[in-house]
Amino acid sequence: MPRSHRCNERSFFRKERLALRKDSDLARLKQHLQNLLRQRYGRTSERIDPDQLLLFAHQLLEVQKDSDEAEQSDGADQSDAAHLEAAGNKTRTKRGGGGRKPAPDVPISEEHNYFPDSLACSCCGTEMKEFATVVTDQLDYVPANFFRIRHVVHKFSCTQCHNQVEEGKKPEQIHSGGIPTEGLFAQLIVAKHVDHSPVERQAKTYQRQGVDIPVSSMGRWMRMSAKSLGLIAERMRTMVLLSKVLEVDESPFEFLDKKRELKKMGAALLDQRLI
Repeated sequence: MPRSHRCNERSFFRKERLALRKDSDLARLKQHLQNLLRQRYGRTSERIDPDQLLLFAHQLLEVQKDSDEAEQSDGADQSDAAHLEAAGNKTRTKRGGGGRKPAPDVPISEEHNYFPDSLACSCCGTEMKEFATVVTDQLDYVPANFFRIRHVVHKFSCTQCHNQVEEGKKPEQIHSGGIPTEGLFAQLIVAKHVDHSPVERQAKTYQRQGVDIPVSSMGRWMRMSAKSLGLIAERMRTMVLLSKVLEVDESPFEFLDKKRELKKMGAALLDQRLI
């Protein structure tokens, strides 16, 4: 048998052994992954001690070592020209991550231009001309500010009979005779229920801005806003119940009752089918 055929035969059997080893490694790694998933997400009775997984460490290292040696021996059979060609085709890829991200696309409120102190050339004295600019965008933040809205109701009376009086009408508001507007109501609600900021913390935040709002007043304003939003909540409830199936999460949650005892409650699964 020619020497070239024997080399090809040895290379074929070496690749076949390498493929079998890779399949075996893949099966073992899958089993290892299943053990990890069972340990992390399985039931308490099915979880195992993490130290037991170390039993596979030595075996996996030996398998990895055998695979590396087989790959190195298989690569030695290739010609030097193929290595040079492969090396010439390699291109260096740019690593991702890092770098400066562009500023968010928000309106530009300020623009600062910087010019040299002197436009005369230091060599010949000729006035220089601009040929390029370097633009850098920065993101600034201005805290939310309180501002006062003044409502002026104009009244008119008849100068002849002095019996007729007319006055302008203010728009209807949640708290027509009070200080807060609907915008302040929305700020209190969002800060408490979305940003999880209690009214006591909000009061301290507003004091730093020069506005003193008692906690009792904020609580009263939130009750007034809840009463006004009741119509929207009732409409939402009606539209939800019009669906054929309404599913509710049954995960239990902890709460304190009036006796200050910690309890748990689970929401039931509601199957509302309307015909």
